[in-house]
Amino acid sequence: MRFNRTFIYILGIVWFGLFSSFCSGADKKFNHNFKGWDSNHGRRAIISFNLLADGLVNGKLDITPLCEKKIKLAGGQLTFSGMVTGAYPQVSGSFKGLSLLCGGKKIPLNGTMKLGYHPVYGVFIQLFGNGTSEEYHFKKAKNPF
Repeated sequence: MRFNRTFIYILGIVWFGLFSSFCSGADKKFNHNFKGWDSNHGRRAIISFNLLADGLVNGKLDITPLCEKKIKLAGGQLTFSGMVTGAYPQVSGSFKGLSLLCGGKKIPLNGTMKLGYHPVYGVFIQLFGNGTSEEYHFKKAKNPF
């Protein structure tokens, strides 16, 4: 029960900070850049995004392909946009971009995404679409929300 109260307290502080920043001027922008990896295979990823004072978020995700003799996993370059939603600060929106296969072939991608923060796992982005469901973690990141 102690964890729940602490967690709710932290959420209250985060939302107060977001509300205060939104009310202090719609032209403010907060830039964030983090390095991380995918949750299953360890592919490297870099995420950068802007959190605007009105709750809009836009950014990009670069994923390094894993091209080894026994395993080949595509990389990619995606852009995304969304809006801060819900009681738990997270962003819901959409993404589009290219999947970069080992060997150089490019395949268009699009779908929905969620961007958020977890106290243990750090910043995360989840991608859903084109038959994919992937999650990337940026553990050392501090809460950008």
